Amino acid sequence: MKIKKDWFGMFSSTREYARSIYVREPTEEVEKRIWTKRIKTAGVLMAALLLSFLYCLFQPSDTQEILDGYVVRRQEQEQSLAVTAESNDGQKLWKKELELIVSDRDFTEKEKENLDGKTKKYLESELLGENQSLQHVDKPLHLPDSMPSTQMEIHWTVEDTYLSEDGSLCKEQIPKSGVDTEVTAEASWKNWKKVYSFSIHIAPVKWSEKSLWEKNVEQAVAKQMEEQAEKEVVKLPETIDGKKVRYILKSDEKSYALVYLVLVLIICLPVFWRMQQKKEQTLRREQLLLDHPAVVNQFMLLLGAGLSVRKVIERLVSEYEKKCQRGGKKRYVYEELGVAMRQMHDGVSETKAVECFGRRCLLQQYLRFCSLITQNMKKGAEGMLAILETEAMDSLERRKEHALQLGEKAGTRLLFPMMLMLLIVMGIIMVPAFMTM
Repeated sequence: MKIKKDWFGMFSSTREYARSIYVREPTEEVEKRIWTKRIKTAGVLMAALLLSFLYCLFQPSDTQEILDGYVVRRQEQEQSLAVTAESNDGQKLWKKELELIVSDRDFTEKEKENLDGKTKKYLESELLGENQSLQHVDKPLHLPDSMPSTQMEIHWTVEDTYLSEDGSLCKEQIPKSGVDTEVTAEASWKNWKKVYSFSIHIAPVKWSEKSLWEKNVEQAVAKQMEEQAEKEVVKLPETIDGKKVRYILKSDEKSYALVYLVLVLIICLPVFWRMQQKKEQTLRREQLLLDHPAVVNQFMLLLGAGLSVRKVIERLVSEYEKKCQRGGKKRYVYEELGVAMRQMHDGVSETKAVECFGRRCLLQQYLRFCSLITQNMKKGAEGMLAILETEAMDSLERRKEHALQLGEKAGTRLLFPMMLMLLIVMGIIMVPAFMTM
């Protein structure tokens, strides 16, 4: 694809991108493929832009239409319309901005009569609740505050001596012979309002043995409290209806949050142990890698001084133990050498002890080092120092590389605290600025 004009370096940058990323493909074909994809994407976006513009242009307005320039249609609810009144006498054009309040339509007399009948029938059926008749009410009444499929509001008035506002019965106040009372409902909607009165007979409540006992307990305790209002110590009734009564102080609900917390900690213990083990194993591996060059150099110097492998191990372990007695830190490589020394004291051959030492370290560097030691122990010490010197140089280079990796990891770990500090500084600067605005 040949391009005569380069706009803002866009085409040249695309060409360089195609050459550097798609190395084995022809640059012109790759560039053509890239621009074809870009043009298709741009075309889809342009089509979407055009369609959205047409949709917004021809979308019907949510505001109230004015038919024939002066007719307004009422809606279900009251609306406030911004209207411009215009008048043109052929010479001058007059305009006036108006705020038009269009209320919802009122009911006609016929609609009021129909609504009255429907409301009365609805209230009579709903008021019963679970009762069979309003002349024998022994269960709670249902007092609806609205009528389905309408915007009607219903307010009830009841005799609060025998009925509560939600329609439930005040059992303690109802006489044994029952009582006649009245329930009034006031229904309103737009320009229509109507009051309905319903006469009801509340039948005497049939108390169950348990309910009757509970009622007697409440009355007896209340009477005892009233009679002993001036005493410091209140004595509650010991017997009610011929039955002994024992009073138990209801304590606050116990919180088992601490138990749940401990349970969660117990469940998480294996995970914590696994993480701790992994962390310690990682620290051990890092320490072994860092100590490897020092161990190789020490072996090389002591072997060059004429000591045997056994004596070298004993010498290194002895020096390490002295350092530990003086408060030195634990070094895993010398701990493993101590194990090898004990094995040799127990009768294990030097070759076998060194091989086991390498396998326990679980690192390729120590396996190679121990392999060099054991091979030279079998074949003789000729050339051993030169090999160890080479190994020491290689291990030192590997340690440098490992130190660089550790530095990179440390920098990555510091990234989050640095971002957090940046956010805190930005907050310290911006919050006072916003507060003074």
